[in-house]
Amino acid sequence: MKFPIQLLLVVTLASSARANICPPYVAQKDDPFDYAKRLIDSLGWASSAISRMPSDEPIKTTPQQTEAEIINSLSDRTLSLKLASEDFRCAAQSLEDYQQSKNKGISTSAKAASAAYTALMGYNQEMVEENLRVLEGWSRVRRGTSPSAPSMATSVKFLTDIGVKIDDAWQGLLYALPPAEWALVEMPAKEGTPPSTLRIRSDQKKTLLSAVESGFPKTKQACEEHPKYLEAAACLLHDFLSQEWKTLDSK
Repeated sequence: MKFPIQLLLVVTLASSARANICPPYVAQKDDPFDYAKRLIDSLGWASSAISRMPSDEPIKTTPQQTEAEIINSLSDRTLSLKLASEDFRCAAQSLEDYQQSKNKGISTSAKAASAAYTALMGYNQEMVEENLRVLEGWSRVRRGTSPSAPSMATSVKFLTDIGVKIDDAWQGLLYALPPAEWALVEMPAKEGTPPSTLRIRSDQKKTLLSAVESGFPKTKQACEEHPKYLEAAACLLHDFLSQEWKTLDSK
């Protein structure tokens, strides 16, 4: 019996996929330091997702390829997208509790970042569906039930459209940075006095800087003139924390 190529892909994925188990978190929802650590950790999940992503070029197959070759190619691509989607899910899940924080800066930041990660997760899932569409189209050609191959123009349009949505989602992540930074700032009691102190200790500040530099080593020197969205987020945090702030133990 010859099984449909789409079914064989599902079997291949099921035997290979290992969904991420997002680590359990105990959130100190109103603690700016705890939230900043978690936000940096979520950037790490997003970086992992990017490292898994396949090329954004349209799917290409040829009549000379065997079914096994097509299955292997598309299953690898689809598996990468699914694992990246799981990374984005863990990023969003890690910030979930902070959305209910009494601290306005924390809750605003958490909502923006979580929405961005959730959107990126959804777009990855849409790309999985596009892979399956192309796969099923080629399956029909090889079974003789369709006279023409899947439209590459349709794939190109899909990738172009979803690329715009993905850029918008990354832009949304950048909106999470300013409120997270201001949540760390102790506002002066005297009106008109510029803020100069963070609501964390000096060792906590070092911990946050170290976490950013560990996940994004380029921030140790200097960021590129026009960094990509994820690197831009890390750079914004690093630049903010590197300023000459006083801390709770150095006032």
